[in-house]
Amino acid sequence: MSEYAILALFVALWCWGAHNAFKDGEIFGYAGNFLRKVMPSWVLDPTIDCPVCMASIHGTVWFLIWVPEWSFIPWIMFIVAISGFNYIIQILSDK
Repeated sequence: MSEYAILALFVALWCWGAHNAFKDGEIFGYAGNFLRKVMPSWVLDPTIDCPVCMASIHGTVWFLIWVPEWSFIPWIMFIVAISGFNYIIQILSDK
């Protein structure tokens, strides 16, 4: 079970890294600005704009890659844990 927690923390940090990389002035800032002009928010939030929301897409991809015995309940718990980690990071970074 601790492997899930470590992987969830890794994915949470991954989400923040991806989110920050697509901000204006960063390495993928131009791509992020372009995507924000052409894509709806319901696509952008879980992919690059909202780290808490990004847990759903990014967490699912990482779960499918790293957890060979896929099942529904651990997957949901994994996604919720990532969202929680991202929320905590967001609160700490806003201070």
